[in-house]
Amino acid sequence: MKKALELPYEAVKFKTGSHVKLFINTETDSYAAHWHNPMEIIVPLENGYSVACGNVYRELNQGDIALVAPGAVHALEAPQQGRRLFLQAEISCFPEIRELDILFSLLPPLVIFEKRYMPQGYDEAARCIETIQKEYVAGGFCGELSVYAELFRLLTLAGRYFVCSETADIQKRTNTWKYEDRILDICDYVNEHLAEPLTLEQVSEEAGFSKYHFAHLFRDFMGVPFYRYLNQKRIMNAQKLLADPDCSVTEAAIQSGFSSISSFNRMFRQIKGCTPSKYREIYLNSYER
Repeated sequence: MKKALELPYEAVKFKTGSHVKLFINTETDSYAAHWHNPMEIIVPLENGYSVACGNVYRELNQGDIALVAPGAVHALEAPQQGRRLFLQAEISCFPEIRELDILFSLLPPLVIFEKRYMPQGYDEAARCIETIQKEYVAGGFCGELSVYAELFRLLTLAGRYFVCSETADIQKRTNTWKYEDRILDICDYVNEHLAEPLTLEQVSEEAGFSKYHFAHLFRDFMGVPFYRYLNQKRIMNAQKLLADPDCSVTEAAIQSGFSSISSFNRMFRQIKGCTPSKYREIYLNSYER
């Protein structure tokens, strides 16, 4: 039986002052397709678990470590009995870390550390999960800081094993990676000028490439076309603005580079599955008071 979510958005409720939530799940119900801002880690402790993310369906074995990217639409299917660890952590509170932003653009929305295929990487990831669980349960001063330290270690492992390793087919992108610094500079440029009417022609000129050459390089490196990346960044920026109750929806749209409320509403719904107003309502009610 699937839980019917009112919206594909799931409001993750953190304790006041916290941005991390860890719990053990034993439910036999499955979860229909949904998304949420925090990244999610799923580790089956007894029996398996199934995750559908985008066009990918994976059956997790006991002990596998699955990372679901922030904002990724995913569905979960439980066996008749079992236990699994869930960890949800807000990453958007670290907006100025350049490589973190790029990492989530390069990683697939679902990453799985499997012992049978990558024993060394799995063992390192498993140690991170073990430390996270101990620190979260113990609590105390600097406990959440320690949890985030291990989360960043886990993300570093994901980047090195799933983006920069031979198993990630990095050889296919050799020519693209020699332009890494210039592409990353353009990502910074986009982030700094989101409120402006950016065009592919303007940005490619800023990068020093022809429009068509830049379009191919950007897609090969980032994994998405330039305009899709631009719209995703604008919506991410709008989400942060909408979290402030003093910022109007119109102001959030303008500061995120949208020329009209209608285009803002359309793109927000397309990417997030709900209107900006509804998102704000859900977000502001998602924290325990």
